[in-house]
Amino acid sequence: MLKHASITIKHMNYYILALMQFSNFRGKSSSKAYSMFIIFHLLIIFILSFLGGYFGSAINIGLVYGLLTLIPYIAIGVRRFRDIGKSPWWVLLLFIPFIGYLVPLGLCFYPSVKSE
Repeated sequence: MLKHASITIKHMNYYILALMQFSNFRGKSSSKAYSMFIIFHLLIIFILSFLGGYFGSAINIGLVYGLLTLIPYIAIGVRRFRDIGKSPWWVLLLFIPFIGYLVPLGLCFYPSVKSE
């Protein structure tokens, strides 16, 4: 049981590291780091939205959290696009309705480009 908890904590470190590097728009992010960030980010937003609705909050807590973590979300997206060999400006695709929901999923599985 403790072994499974350490795996979860290890994966949560990717999320925490991405939040700590909120102002780092340089470098690259691996597929695993990006995937773990997206999974935990969406999970936290879902849980907060559910709890806000359950307790009858007038403010969508998940939306507020999503807005507060927008800069780290953009930063890791920029680093991931750079890792797959695309221009960081492609991160603007994340803000197009409907397409913006599919782009993060595709970035999770897109292979990295080897550096020269």
